[in-house]
Amino acid sequence: MVFSEADQSAASAWSLRVLILTAHNITEGDRLERADGTSRYDVLVRLNERVIWHGPINNHVRSRGAAALIALIAEAMNDNCPASR
Repeated sequence: MVFSEADQSAASAWSLRVLILTAHNITEGDRLERADGTSRYDVLVRLNERVIWHGPINNHVRSRGAAALIALIAEAMNDNCPASR
């Protein structure tokens, strides 16, 4: 993504925060999903350069789409972050 000078200036003035979510499919055997339709992901959640959560997501049903994966990530983050309780 390329930002204009005006965008960069505004970001500096407002301390722009960017949430970055990376989900790497790590299902066994270089497959996208298992025979039962589930997949495993290694997930990294960052706020700008700072890692705020990292962990596995198991048994995501790929046919349910990205929203279901994001819901699983949110649930895992909530379960593993004492500050969120």
